[in-house]
Amino acid sequence: MTNETAFRWVLAWVPARARQLAEASIARAGGSVLSSRLANGVLWSLLGAILSRSTGLAVAIGVARILGLSDFGAYTTVQGTAGLFGTLAGFGLGITATKFVAELRHSDPARCGRVIGLLLLTAVALGTLGTLVLAGFAPWFASSALGSPELSGALCWSSGLVLFTAVQGVYAGGLGGLEAFGSLARTNWQGAVWGAPLLVVGALLGGGRGAMMGATLQALGCCLIGHRALRAEAGSRGIQFRFRPEPGEAGILWRFSLPAFLSTGLAAPAGWACTALLVHQPSGFQEMALLSASGQWKNLLVFLPMTAMGVLMPMFASLHRGGETQEFHRLLRSQLRFNTGLALLLALPLAGLAPWILDCYGPGFRQGWAVFVITLLGSILQCANSLLARAMQACGRPWLDLLFNSCWVMILLSAAFVLVPSQGAVGVAWAHALAAAVLLLCQWGAVRRRIEPPGEVSPAARAACSPQGQALPEGRILTRQERCLP
Repeated sequence: MTNETAFRWVLAWVPARARQLAEASIARAGGSVLSSRLANGVLWSLLGAILSRSTGLAVAIGVARILGLSDFGAYTTVQGTAGLFGTLAGFGLGITATKFVAELRHSDPARCGRVIGLLLLTAVALGTLGTLVLAGFAPWFASSALGSPELSGALCWSSGLVLFTAVQGVYAGGLGGLEAFGSLARTNWQGAVWGAPLLVVGALLGGGRGAMMGATLQALGCCLIGHRALRAEAGSRGIQFRFRPEPGEAGILWRFSLPAFLSTGLAAPAGWACTALLVHQPSGFQEMALLSASGQWKNLLVFLPMTAMGVLMPMFASLHRGGETQEFHRLLRSQLRFNTGLALLLALPLAGLAPWILDCYGPGFRQGWAVFVITLLGSILQCANSLLARAMQACGRPWLDLLFNSCWVMILLSAAFVLVPSQGAVGVAWAHALAAAVLLLCQWGAVRRRIEPPGEVSPAARAACSPQGQALPEGRILTRQERCLP
C-alpha cells in the first residue's frame, strides 16, 4: 500500500466535504512531493500513535493489577506531579523545535543546527532546575500539597522524569520539523516497548516506588533513542548540532516559546490542582486510581478524532488566508459533526462495557463506572474544544484562545472545589465536563463573530475593498476587512 493510498484510507473516515477538499489538494498536487509528504506523515503518525498508546494502556492495566487500587492511585499521583514539572520545564520547546527546524532545514542548515542546540541546552537547564526543585522540595510537596508524607521518596525518584521529559520534547519536535515521521513513530514505539518491562518489574519488586523508578528509566531510554534518531536524521540532511547560538537567536524563546507555552501550559497545573484536592479527601488515593483509569480510556477515545483532525487542520489556515469564508464554515461544521459524532459512537459501547473494562484493572475498580462514563462525556466535548481552538488559531487569534483557556481553568477549579469534597472522583469528572461545555459555548460564539458569514458584495464594493483597487474574482468570498467593515 502506497503512502497516497494509505492517506486516502484515512480520509475515508472524515466528513465528505472535508474529504473533497483534501482530495482536491492531492489532485492539484498531481502526485507531487507535497502530497507524498502529507500522506507519509499521516501514515507514520497514525501507526506510531496506535502502537505506543496500545502498549501504554496494556502496561497501565498490568501495573494497576500488581499495585492494587490505593497504591495505583498513589503511583499516578506521583507521576502526575512529575508530569506537571515536566510540562513547566518543557516551556513550549517542542513546538518551537518543530516550527524553526521546518523553516530552516533547507534555507539555513547551519542556523537550524544552532537552534536545535539552543533548544536542547534550554531544555537541559530548565529540566535540571525542575528536577532539583522537585527533589529538594519533595517532603513539602508530599506532606503539604498531597497530604501524604510517605510519598516523599517516590517523588524524589520521579524527579528525573522532569529533565528527561523536557529534553525528549525537543527531540520529538525536531523530528517533526524534519518531517522524519517514520523515525518519530519508531522512537515512540521503541520507547513504549523499552519501558513496559521496566514498569512491570519495578512494580513487582518495589511497589509504587519501583514503578516510578521504572518510569524514570523509561524516560531516560526515550531520550537516548530520540537523540540517536534526531542526530541521524539531521546529519543525513547536512545539519549538525551546534551549542553556541549567535547573538539574537535566543530571542525565539521569548517571541515564540513563551506564547506557545502560555497558550498550552494551563491545563497541566489545573489538572494537578484537581488531583491535589482529590487526594486530600477520605480514600483519596483510591478515588485517584478510579480517575486515572478512566483518563486512560478517555485518551484512547479522543485518539482517532484528533488524528483525523490533524490531517485537515492546515486547510483552515489556507481557507482563512484566501478569504473563503463559506468553505471555512462548511469545513468547520462538517468536522464538528464528525469529531463529536465519532467520539459519541466510540463512547457509547465503552460506557456500556465500563464495569467489565474496569474489572481488568483489578478488585475495587468496578465501583468507578460512574467516573468512567462522565469522563467519556467530557472527552466528547474535548474533541469539539480542540477543533474550535485550532480554528481560532488559524484565524490569527492565539491570545483569544489563551483567554478562553484561562476561563476554562477558573471554571474547572471552581467546580472542583465545590464538587470534590462531596463526590470525590465523580466531582472531578463533572468539573471537567462542565468546564468543557462552557468553553465550547464561548469558542463557538467567538468563531462565529470573528469569521463573518459570507454575504453578497457588489462588484464596485469588491473593487473598492481590494488592496490593489482591482475587482476580485467572483467566486472569492471577502473577509470582514475586505468588506471594509470595522
